[in-house]
Amino acid sequence: GAGSAESKQAELAFKFYQTVAGAGIDLTTANISLTGHSLGGGLAGLVGAVYRRPASLFDNMAFEASAIDTITLARDAYDKAILTKEDRVAAEAILANVYKGQNPWYGDISGLHTYNIDGEFLVLNRAFQDTLKTSLDLFTTFGLPNPLDRHSSSLLVVRMYADESGVGSSWKGAAEFLWPALFNNSVAKAAHADWLSGTMSDVEKDYAGTMRTTIAYSAIDSGTTVFGDAAIRVMYDDANDLGGALSLVAPSAALKANGAALANTLVQFAGQVALAKAMRAGHAEALNGVLNLDGAKSRLVIDFSKNIWTLNGAIAQTNIVGRQELTEAILSSEDPSRTSGKGLSAAAFAESIGKIVLATTNV
Repeated sequence: GAGSAESKQAELAFKFYQTVAGAGIDLTTANISLTGHSLGGGLAGLVGAVYRRPASLFDNMAFEASAIDTITLARDAYDKAILTKEDRVAAEAILANVYKGQNPWYGDISGLHTYNIDGEFLVLNRAFQDTLKTSLDLFTTFGLPNPLDRHSSSLLVVRMYADESGVGSSWKGAAEFLWPALFNNSVAKAAHADWLSGTMSDVEKDYAGTMRTTIAYSAIDSGTTVFGDAAIRVMYDDANDLGGALSLVAPSAALKANGAALANTLVQFAGQVALAKAMRAGHAEALNGVLNLDGAKSRLVIDFSKNIWTLNGAIAQTNIVGRQELTEAILSSEDPSRTSGKGLSAAAFAESIGKIVLATTNV
């Protein structure tokens, strides 16, 4: 990262690149591109800069100072410059390990590109970075204020996908609710993210992290699709409907009050679709998601039907967090026309609901 070019991590990064390139290959022309996130992004940037290879870096630590240090020390060793004993040892090690004793060449950052979410916690670390940067806006200040949450690699992938052609942009109107839903452990557990074994779920109990990762992987639409190819597309289809409704000039009080519950619903469904490894070709019933904004933008329909939520029986029926939240809001309403389920418990009432229709405006 921004630290010493002589660090063990930097040494291992250069050795790994050399191993992949193979013996006898010109390290500056090897058919290799690099990538990494956070510290890994900094190390990938360091190696890419020194060996002049392209790299895509995500939320990376700063690396340019280390790259300059690497080249400078190697040049000093090669030119037999007057150095302290300590610097001589370090310089000769870099010349041998990084440049294989050759005349050190100058680095190049023109093939490097870094991506990050605005406000993630390494932004200041990269304040003086010259490498090409793309910063992505979450379009909300209050929806996800924690810089560490914004540093999530899965969040960055999910946000980058939103800029793909054909995804739409109405989701921005729901951004303050969408991103927190992706970090909601209750939503993730309801989507059965805790069923997927791994460090996030088993050790860290970060079920939301597991769910976000599966949704991010569903952006892959060719080759090996680890978690299908439908989930992220379904999520943004629903988010566009919710954002379109919330962006109306005068959205209804009920809509604004239940934005979080609606976002929890659509994210849970997307998580279930990802964890079911659903493919678009095999699950046409899921492609339009569970939210639908009608053509006149006067009604938002939330579909809780069993056929949709089980993907025609492909996955188990589950507790739908957003439905529970929405029905609790209905039961607490003073409007008698909305409280016909008061003879049932809140849970039973929620289970009995197949669809909820919300007026999008108060008119």
